[in-house]
Amino acid sequence: MARANDIADALIAEGNKAESSGKLREACEQYRKAVAAAPDYAKAHLNLGIGLEAAGDIDAAIRSYEAALAIDPGDAYANYNLGKVLCERGDLERAEPLIRAALGRKPEFPEAQVVLSNLYESRGDLSAAVSALQSALKQRPDWAGVLFNYAAVLWKLRRLSEAEAALRRAIAIDPGLVPAYGMLGNILRGQARIPEALEVLGAARKLDPGRLDIESTELFVLTCWDEISSEALFVRHKDFGARLEKAVARRFEPFGNSRDPERRLRVGYQSRFSQSPCSNGTTGRPARSFATGPATRWMISRGRCRRVRTCGATRPRCPMPAWPRRSTATGSTFSSICRDTAAFFGSPFLRGSRRQYRLRGWDI
Repeated sequence: MARANDIADALIAEGNKAESSGKLREACEQYRKAVAAAPDYAKAHLNLGIGLEAAGDIDAAIRSYEAALAIDPGDAYANYNLGKVLCERGDLERAEPLIRAALGRKPEFPEAQVVLSNLYESRGDLSAAVSALQSALKQRPDWAGVLFNYAAVLWKLRRLSEAEAALRRAIAIDPGLVPAYGMLGNILRGQARIPEALEVLGAARKLDPGRLDIESTELFVLTCWDEISSEALFVRHKDFGARLEKAVARRFEPFGNSRDPERRLRVGYQSRFSQSPCSNGTTGRPARSFATGPATRWMISRGRCRRVRTCGATRPRCPMPAWPRRSTATGSTFSSICRDTAAFFGSPFLRGSRRQYRLRGWDI
């Protein structure tokens, strides 16, 4: 048995070298030889599972992890790897006991704490997710990726100052972590700190000019900033739409519309608010702000639309801004609508439970 394990260890070492060099197929072959040399050696099955997972063969990786656990049910790394894969697949009921078993065998296991936080977050228990991430950060305080996850959960809890601090720390540790810039820009935007948000998003675009999501966030911030002219803003949106159309065309089959073959791509922003009764989520056109009869009307209350009874055809005290027909839209109306809509909500940014308003699509 000892001799077989020694042979397997040598094969595993060769497989590790190949995997480090990116030669996953060769690595898996070495791991399979190790399993054949020592079928009852949990380490061989574990390494094979890791190699198969890296190669994208998740089903085979799961079988290898299960084989390792059948030999050694208490192996912390086998429990962790199987639990992580199952969590990624959404099988939370099977994943949680495995992650807890890994932490029971190896309490100082920050990677397992991160997976546990993902389990909590998937179930909506954000406070528990924060606690798990704090435990991981105590063991690895300079782990930029976990700081990013930590900030994301804090943002959901509206603990904005803590989220901002975590993101700035993550960026200081890893200046190339572009998603952290994007999230920080959104948080600053939500606090109406426009110049700071634009500075952060500009830095992200310099790091990765091809990130369309970062540029989209930047354009959203600019629609609410008076320092840019309506004409310049419209030109930027038009240019972004053209580049976005090219990026989408590379991923999907060409768009075909037999009923309206000349119809162009419509670009814009959409938030959850667009699913309210005041908008038509299918066409992108604003629904009428009032009901057809004089005895009813729509009012906005705490970000939700509700119908109220009236004595006559009276208007709401704070009416929704009018949306012109797309055929008559210009760069000037494009900008003024954004700002009028922002004024309707009292601020162009998220405050409390209010949703982001919707910027309708435009034919460009």
